[in-house]
Amino acid sequence: MRSSLVCGIYFCAAVGIGLSPALAQESADVNLKEWALGFKHMSVKNGHIRFDIENVGTVEHAFEVEGEAGGQKIEFKSPILKPGEKTTLEVDLPPGKYDAYCPVHDHKDKGMSGKVTVGSM
Repeated sequence: MRSSLVCGIYFCAAVGIGLSPALAQESADVNLKEWALGFKHMSVKNGHIRFDIENVGTVEHAFEVEGEAGGQKIEFKSPILKPGEKTTLEVDLPPGKYDAYCPVHDHKDKGMSGKVTVGSM
């Protein structure tokens, strides 16, 4: 099952700091499995990113990116995916460093975490 998601809960916060989540220009694959995201560090030139997320593991996973910009918390997350499910998460992140991880149970503590750097840092 493939669904498309632009995280509506945080859309207002993103617009409030002059962002437009619908302008995804770079794409990045995220392959969720026990206990990895498919990357430890990802660098992108601009913050217009489309994350193509797939759960290639054997248990439920999700993907979340969070950080801070202009004094406001930035947070985008996918729905929980069952094994074999896919989704797309389109975000617009200002330059900076962000934490990426699986927010399901203790998966982050088990190693499902990484960093996303936007722009030259």
